[in-house]
Amino acid sequence: MFSIREAVHDWLRGRSKDWSHDRTATIGASEIGQCARKIYFAKGGTTPDLGEELKGAAARGDLIEQHVWVPALLAYAAKHGAQVHFAGEDQETLVDGYLSATADAIITSLPDDALAHLGVPSCGGTILAECKSIDPRANLTEAKAEHRAQIQTQLGVVRHSGRFVPGAVLLSYIDASFLDTVTEFAAGFDAEVYANAKARALRIMDAGRAIDLRPEGKMAGGRECEHCAWSSRCVAETVAGIPAKADVPLADNAAAALADAVARQQQANGEIAASKAEKAEAEEEIKEILRAHGVRRFDAPTFGVSWSSVKGRKTTDLKAAEQAGIDLTPFTREGDASERLTIKSKD
Repeated sequence: MFSIREAVHDWLRGRSKDWSHDRTATIGASEIGQCARKIYFAKGGTTPDLGEELKGAAARGDLIEQHVWVPALLAYAAKHGAQVHFAGEDQETLVDGYLSATADAIITSLPDDALAHLGVPSCGGTILAECKSIDPRANLTEAKAEHRAQIQTQLGVVRHSGRFVPGAVLLSYIDASFLDTVTEFAAGFDAEVYANAKARALRIMDAGRAIDLRPEGKMAGGRECEHCAWSSRCVAETVAGIPAKADVPLADNAAAALADAVARQQQANGEIAASKAEKAEAEEEIKEILRAHGVRRFDAPTFGVSWSSVKGRKTTDLKAAEQAGIDLTPFTREGDASERLTIKSKD
């Protein structure tokens, strides 16, 4: 059998970067905004749940960076009398404690107001530049939160090294389908954000167990968990951490802290319910307007609305199968243990 798919997969398996720096000893700038427990597993050498990860998206980013972004940056900088450092094959990893950063490029000999058009009045003539490729379906109204954490960490680590002191960072997103579509954001250095990143790195790297760190991916809604290589291990750690004893008296300070947390959970739960009701009401009003005007799709400069039918999902009637005498036991399995937290209000 000859397969282009397998050829691509083999090529991706063979792609690897050689790093002079031990990347398990520090948390990289691109990692610091990820789930704390995920970082812990990655740095501790925990075996992933999944098989070999091909990292196709990362390969896409590398190709765009090396064959589009870097050549374009070098040519443009030379045209404007600027110098580019640490780009392409000249990349270097710099370290500050438990944090590390590998800048995509550092640009010097720029006018002080080079990023004024993006809201940064002064950059000191030196900036850090970061390249990202982006799915064309993404809606970029602002830089992604994890990338905002990354660029501040990069700025802090590079400034700590003393070799260059960039006053700002230019973050660029290149559309993976249309390479001429580039969205840019700029930011000055935020010392407080960097201090928080250093404290966060210390807390993660010094954690004795995964259970000592919160499952931030799950807390944020679970989207990060969908692609996490340690999602099953994370759940197992949480389940293993459930105490065996029940109805044990708590000390006054612990009981007070628990009561405060429960009160906050109940308040947030009520706000979520109210928000869902308000959302449902707004959605029904949208449908009424569309129905009244006989249109199912409308595009405006700031939003788009589309209303359509969706085919029903196919399901298997297990009860009917059993009644028909079909033994489904060989095809059933018990899933991994999970957790359940039940909170009852006694008001």
